[in-house]
Amino acid sequence: MLFLTEVLGAEVVDVRQRRSGRVKDLAVRIQEPYPVVTGLVVSRRRELLIPWSSVRAIAGREVALRVTTEDVEKHRASPDEVWLARDVLDKQIVDLDGRRVVRVNDLQLTEVRGELLLVAADIGIRGILRRLGLEALGKAVAHLFGRNLPMVLVAWNVVSPLEPQAVQAAAAGDELRLRISGKRIAKLHPADIADIVEDLGAKDRKAVFESLEEEIAADTLEEMELEDQVSVIEHMDAQRASEILEEMPPDEVADILTELPRERAERLLSLMETEGARDVEELLAYEENTAGGPARPSPRSRASTSCGGWSPTPSPSTTCSWSTARSTCRACSRCAT
Repeated sequence: MLFLTEVLGAEVVDVRQRRSGRVKDLAVRIQEPYPVVTGLVVSRRRELLIPWSSVRAIAGREVALRVTTEDVEKHRASPDEVWLARDVLDKQIVDLDGRRVVRVNDLQLTEVRGELLLVAADIGIRGILRRLGLEALGKAVAHLFGRNLPMVLVAWNVVSPLEPQAVQAAAAGDELRLRISGKRIAKLHPADIADIVEDLGAKDRKAVFESLEEEIAADTLEEMELEDQVSVIEHMDAQRASEILEEMPPDEVADILTELPRERAERLLSLMETEGARDVEELLAYEENTAGGPARPSPRSRASTSCGGWSPTPSPSTTCSWSTARSTCRACSRCAT
């Protein structure tokens, strides 16, 4: 059993026992079900790699090459390769089996038929202790109290796979996350997808919903809290958001729109199909306590009258329900001039 943090910093020696550098990182090629190591990164600044084919063995804190230093054909890293320490360690991943978001504390590697494969993520306390060089001490202390220190591993085949383009985001300085496999996550129940999405940031939520079909995305959105629903719609492309909203009940759409800035809400309504938009507009025209009206009208989205609700700028196929010229709400006739 080999872990990434046991390899990082290891000395690289050639076939004549001459030092060739130290392991700064491991580069992998993305493939299903397990990524395969393509080389040892020995210079981050120059992005130089020693190909895995030149490695004879890894023992302790030493990596032995099968050739001399002069014969090693170091090459520049490919943009399609992912660096495990830089791009995966300490990042969040989606455990599709456990329906949860977890953080990578270490990575397990296994050699199979001459290839070194990434097979699991260590998400437990042992991964942290191993990185600090305290794993043996932690196990000993646990043993004194009659307890075990279990290793918590998530097999890579139940983890959402990396996308090569994610490396470009890391190079640009953005926080890198493991991306979602739409085909695999779509097999989950919408409630499970919602549980996962609620633990992600805005960018990753957007990535999940962009990978789902409209109907599944709508079902997932319905399982989420209003605050999270608003966050998803607010950060999503307007056209995509309108297509998802069309699959939802009008009253839930109205609840979401009342929490959005007025300009954004009107934009989404204008992109929705006429019939669906009309149903939502009728709900938005009622005041807060009117039966069937939205439960949480937003102050920032209300008209400049004293009416409790608001109505967006009408589409050509609808009739305006309020008049700013008369400051009168025709829907409730409460706020007369």
